[in-house]
Amino acid sequence: MREIKVRCWNGKAMDYDCRDLTVLNGQLVPEGDNILMLSTGLRDRHGKEIFESDWLRIIDVNSTQPQKLGLVEFQDGAFCITVPFQDWRAFYCTLAALAAPKYGDGCEILGSIYESPHLFLLEAQPTPQEVP
Repeated sequence: MREIKVRCWNGKAMDYDCRDLTVLNGQLVPEGDNILMLSTGLRDRHGKEIFESDWLRIIDVNSTQPQKLGLVEFQDGAFCITVPFQDWRAFYCTLAALAAPKYGDGCEILGSIYESPHLFLLEAQPTPQEVP
């Protein structure tokens, strides 16, 4: 059984030791206006733990295309990376798919939607995004 790790955004800073949680109807609920994010149990190429709401740079070692910016979300029972495309549809794959040889270096955390809101503005644009 794996350890369940969470972090909370309190509106000003990320709290990796949030303990003010309640179980309500079988779900963890943070106290007050805190926003709860669950760890995926995976790490990026630098060993940093990946959580829900993290922005990732997806590194495809076999592609000549620009690297993509993706958002970690929980969809359809799995942690996924959502990558916007120009027609407003989103491509997403499970985080486990990044372990494939195609993605030799996997991904790199750039920030969260709360700590790096400017990346959210990039995600909202209807064109593929290049990440510097």
